[in-house]
Amino acid sequence: MRPILAALLLMALPGAAFAQSTFAPVVDPSEQTMMQTVAAEHDRHIALLERMVNQNSGTLNLPGVRIVGDMVRAELEPLGFTVRWVDMADTGRAGHLIATHEGPGRNVLLIGHLDTVFEADNPFQRFERDGARATGPGIGDDKGGIAVIIAALRAMEAAGTLEDASITVFLTGDEERIGAPASIARRDLVEAGRAAAFALEFENLAIEDGTDFGTIARRSSSNWTLTATGRTGHSSGVFNDALGYGAIYELARILDGFRGSDARVNFVLTCTRAEARDFLGPLTDDFLVYCDADRSFVKSLGLAELPAFVFLRTDGTVPAAAEGWNATEWRGVAD
Repeated sequence: MRPILAALLLMALPGAAFAQSTFAPVVDPSEQTMMQTVAAEHDRHIALLERMVNQNSGTLNLPGVRIVGDMVRAELEPLGFTVRWVDMADTGRAGHLIATHEGPGRNVLLIGHLDTVFEADNPFQRFERDGARATGPGIGDDKGGIAVIIAALRAMEAAGTLEDASITVFLTGDEERIGAPASIARRDLVEAGRAAAFALEFENLAIEDGTDFGTIARRSSSNWTLTATGRTGHSSGVFNDALGYGAIYELARILDGFRGSDARVNFVLTCTRAEARDFLGPLTDDFLVYCDADRSFVKSLGLAELPAFVFLRTDGTVPAAAEGWNATEWRGVAD
């Protein structure tokens, strides 16, 4: 957390940071006050982090997300921020917290999120501390980031550098499972980004040789929907001149181009290997296919109805799933 916090604090300094004659660092009084404030309020911010972590705010726990938003509001309004809640009922999510501090300078956008991947029924729910290490749902992703933002802003206020600062704090309520449509879910964040001269995002840092590092570049991610069409007809007519190859084989051809990427499309079939080959035909050799004849894997995912379209993370969590043949719900998982 320290390099990001220092970067934010240094943006508020009015003077030069180094003396050119000796190349020795010059401790600006404002910087010194900010650092002293952060150190003095360490226990306060750990306590705030604990309260936020102990309040479940899984993306689909809409009341919980709002409660964490209220905790942040109580921190930012005394610092002179105008705080508003943008309701996202139209996207099936709780909403976003946007806090603005007007000032003559160029706008700095501070980004984080209120929600976590741990829903209310997840057994991982409490803040636990062991010396200098703490664990808990969302402690690093991203309630620790929120605590850093608040610590930095309080330090700026103590040093008098917040008064003329133009800062926007934007905390989304659906970072882990974005609401749909995305055009509405991300509308306000896009607008805030366009208005900002600088942006800092407060999630976990990279660690190299025991040292924390911020980053100014990342691979990022994107969402897309692939739609293929074909002529309606009996499956026995696939590959003939009348029906052609059909939509599913066109999808398979396109998805095959993603081999080697981090996004993998796999099949899980509740049958034997022989039955899976009969059902998928040549697709059995083109995709990674799992056979779950006793449905133990399906049950572990909490699925009650098949077919199902599931987004499964590498850590085994299921951020989104659609059960049964419902094109709209499947599209929601893809989005």
